[in-house]
Amino acid sequence: MITEQQVHEILGQLQDPFLHKSLAETDGITNVAIKEEKNHVSVKIAIAKTNTPEQLQFQMTIVEILKEAGADTVGIRFEEMSAENFKASVELQLRLRHKIFYLRLARYKLFQLPLVKAV
Repeated sequence: MITEQQVHEILGQLQDPFLHKSLAETDGITNVAIKEEKNHVSVKIAIAKTNTPEQLQFQMTIVEILKEAGADTVGIRFEEMSAENFKASVELQLRLRHKIFYLRLARYKLFQLPLVKAV
């Protein structure tokens, strides 16, 4: 029988289909319930956008992964990520993009410097 901790570990690695960040990073796993007598796993997942084709694909992936891990049946409910978590995730992505931009700019400038002769 799959445990609640295993569910968190397995699903925590999956990426939100819109933010491209793991569910562990976005606190996207909001509830896990296991009915041992039925070998049933029920999860509540928070993602950036609900009621989309991407959500449907994500749902099928979650069911497949949990069944491979040992669950007989899987129930999933989706909710939109809280505004606070969404804002934090977007801000982190923007900070990372700025760092990458400045690193690329610095590397570009480094290679554009004139050569200096050793004395």
